[in-house]
Amino acid sequence: MSALTTCFGFGSLVLANRTGLMTLGFVVGAGILWLLACALIILPAVLIWRQGAGS
Repeated sequence: MSALTTCFGFGSLVLANRTGLMTLGFVVGAGILWLLACALIILPAVLIWRQGAGS
């Protein structure tokens, strides 16, 4: 939940008039969403795969 609120907070910078702030908001927001996806989807799958490979 905190990752989503942080993403929306930085994502609001996309509406800025300055190109630097707009780019910062897009890059940080996309990065936080990517890390959230990794933590919720990829990491559990890798852990299950490693546990099965070790048995």
